[in-house]
Amino acid sequence: MLPEPLRAQLEAPGVKVMIFDCNWPRNYWHKYSIPLNELNYYFTLSLTPQPRGAMGRFEGQEGDERPLGELVFYPADVPLWGHNDGGRQTLLACEISKSKFRSVVGSRRWTDGDLCKAMDLKNQMLRGSMKRLANEAIAPRLASKALVEGLVNVMLVDLVRSLGQDPAIDGHSIEKGGLTPRQLRQIESRIAAEELGLPTVAELAALLGISCRHLLRGYRQATGSTMLGCLQEVQRRRAINLVAGTDMPMKLIADRLGFRSQSSFSTAFQNAVGTSPTAYRHAARAGASGPSRAA
Repeated sequence: MLPEPLRAQLEAPGVKVMIFDCNWPRNYWHKYSIPLNELNYYFTLSLTPQPRGAMGRFEGQEGDERPLGELVFYPADVPLWGHNDGGRQTLLACEISKSKFRSVVGSRRWTDGDLCKAMDLKNQMLRGSMKRLANEAIAPRLASKALVEGLVNVMLVDLVRSLGQDPAIDGHSIEKGGLTPRQLRQIESRIAAEELGLPTVAELAALLGISCRHLLRGYRQATGSTMLGCLQEVQRRRAINLVAGTDMPMKLIADRLGFRSQSSFSTAFQNAVGTSPTAYRHAARAGASGPSRAA
């Protein structure tokens, strides 16, 4: 591949996001070497139509070459060899250091089945996260680095789940009182439904058909985090997005987030973020209009 200058680049701790053009030679069997350190992990997403006839095989992988999809994951130290019919392609690449990867999902041995799936990831959540990374790299905004780091954490969890590493799927036991993967997905789905507002612990427990005590204990066992902490963080992120990313009056934001008054919302925002919502909005506007848009 003949890489051209980067169109965009954004770095966060342990992560590098890049957008660049490729000029692929026709039907030449070569290593898919992009301007990254192949000793690390990375995702790639084709932002333009993929060259026809894209086929490949990871080094050491058994069997014949397989079709390459638009979204591919490259494990560290496992080169991918392949070819296509040639042509130009714009790629989004997200490089992840070994230390970052292991801090989120640990280490593992990549099976042949994992590598086959990694060559053509169908996970729509991963695809959506990659597109958000592209948007941040093209136009960095307030707290872009923090957003990139958080997105990559979620992407790595989505990856190992899509590859079938969920303990319940792999036949490992779940600790007594814990939550099943299905219950965790139900929680995630309900929390993601912003139009319904942030759920209470009681509502989530009722959704799963378990007691509040079982939910709190099981969620901590399954995720290592507390249920209340998760809900507070979701509320904090939504508040920041509405304050910094919209012109919505503070009173309407308070109503939308379920606060009884604007003053109670302002107090909660101050405690969570360290500044008032009005001051935060002014700072976000000033940062967006200033000479530097890097976060």
